[in-house]
Amino acid sequence: MRTPLLRDIPERMVVLSILPPPAANKPPRPFGWGSLTVTAGRRGHASFSSLSHGYAARYPANRMRRDLARVFRPDDAALIYLPVPIFNHYDRAGRLIWPRDHEHMVPKAGSRNMSVVAIPHFAITDAAAAAQVIVPPEFPTPLSRLLRIGAEAQAAWVYWIYSCCTPRLRRDLLASFAAWQTLERVKRAA
Repeated sequence: MRTPLLRDIPERMVVLSILPPPAANKPPRPFGWGSLTVTAGRRGHASFSSLSHGYAARYPANRMRRDLARVFRPDDAALIYLPVPIFNHYDRAGRLIWPRDHEHMVPKAGSRNMSVVAIPHFAITDAAAAAQVIVPPEFPTPLSRLLRIGAEAQAAWVYWIYSCCTPRLRRDLLASFAAWQTLERVKRAA
C-alpha cells in the first residue's frame, strides 16, 4: 500500500547531511554537516536557508553536536540523508536502522518528526540535477564530501518532495526553491 502524497509540508523542516567524526579506533579525518532549513509559507510556497560546517581532523566531536543543536527548534521536522553505500540496514519491520555515529549527532527535543532517507547515488545525482546543485562523487574523500555537503542536503530535500508531495505542491516548492537559489547566487556574486 502506497503512502498518500502530502498536500502540505511541515511548518519548519531541517534537512541534514552528516559526515560523522571517525570512531575512536579509526584514523583522524575531517567531519561536518550541511543543512537546508525549509519554512512553510502560504499557498505551497516556502523560504529557505542553508548552512554547512566542517571540522578539522582531531577536532572535538561534541562541538558538532552543539552546533547542530542550534540549527533545530523543538518542533522542527528533521529529514536525515544517508548515502546508501554507507548504510543500508533494516529492522524486522522493514524500517531503516541508522548508524549509531549519526544517531547521537542529531538533537532530540520536542515533538520532532524525524525521518531518515537512504538514497542511492544515482538518485541523489538526479535530484541534484533537478535542484541545479553539484553533489560529491559516489565514493568521495572526506574533503570532497565536505565541499558539497550542503548541496547533498538540498538534493535530498528535492528527492523527498518528488517522493512525498503532490505534483502541485512540488511545482510550487520547486519554484520557491529556484527563486531562493537565484537570490543566493546574486548575493555571492555581489
